[in-house]
Order: sequence, then structure tokens, then C-alpha cells
Amino acid sequence: MFITGTSTGFGKLMTTTLAAAGHTVVAGMRGATTKNAAVASKLSALPNVEVVELDVTSDESDWLCRLSRCSM
Repeated sequence: MFITGTSTGFGKLMTTTLAAAGHTVVAGMRGATTKNAAVASKLSALPNVEVVELDVTSDESDWLCRLSRCSM
């Protein structure tokens, strides 16, 4: 499943809860390599979680492609 806003609040809680229940979670967040790098690292370390940079304003953002497992 794909969850947005996973750096804080309910998005982060849903990611950790659902991953712990065995679901595969694609965790989308802004600033995954900058301001939210610490959170992204912690979530990435969890089983069943893949963190993706989410920037809907950028054509360079590959989050949708990664979600659908396509190749660019």
C-alpha cells in the first residue's frame, strides 16, 4: 500500500503499524534525503517498508514509477 505524509503524525503511525502487521508499505514523504532524512532512515530500516521521495511538483520525481515497479 502507498501512504503519503509518512515523516510525521498519522502517516508515520500508519506506516509503522501496517508494516508491523505484515503489509508492504511504500512510504512517501518530502525531504527524504534532506530535512526528513533521519525519519526516512528509521522507516527504511523496518521490514516491509520502502521510503520514496514524494515531490508532485517535479517531473524528475520517480515515486509513481517506483510505486508501479516500472523502469524509467
